[in-house]
Amino acid sequence: SPILWVLFSTFLWTVVFAALKIIDASISVFQLMLLRYLGAFLTIALILSFKGGIRTYLSARPVSHFLRATTGVGGAVAITWASSRMPLVDATAIGLLYGVFAMALGAIFLKERVSFPQLISVCVVLSGVALVMLARGAFQQGVYAFAAIIAVLGAVSFAIEGVLIALLGRRETAWTVMLYVTVFGFLIMAPLAWIYWQAMPLQVAIFC
Repeated sequence: SPILWVLFSTFLWTVVFAALKIIDASISVFQLMLLRYLGAFLTIALILSFKGGIRTYLSARPVSHFLRATTGVGGAVAITWASSRMPLVDATAIGLLYGVFAMALGAIFLKERVSFPQLISVCVVLSGVALVMLARGAFQQGVYAFAAIIAVLGAVSFAIEGVLIALLGRRETAWTVMLYVTVFGFLIMAPLAWIYWQAMPLQVAIFC
């Protein structure tokens, strides 16, 4: 069901955000993101080769896809970086704010109606984030406070991306949306990854 897919994607993103911490930050966040986009593009390109080829999924709205990719890259870099510099539980809790921001932006820009149960869920999420952050003492040290701010900005960026995905999804296929974000994401990350490139073992590259 859609709910199970959402839960599964949440699990995968948690692993993604924790990657730098797991590999002990032996490579830069830009390098990590570049490898992710490369792997995603190769996977999607392989799948599309059996579904009519990439040309079948080209879009007439490349600028919109680029804006979506920019917000997605910004959010992923921000939260991945924050997760490597603060307790993962704190970064994950802040990442939950994405849903709150996305709901607010959806109501404003997509004219979506927010029900009373959804408002209750927003209050529960905000309370949970505050409880986790305060219990873990995220703001007792300056470095955690800065990382937390970056994580919040990442959640905002992801929420903006969510709105753009919803808009693109009304006119494009899901495969087109995924194809363009991997291409633009790779192009955005390439120069930054090249500047901060660090040698890495093969097992680290495979894990990324």
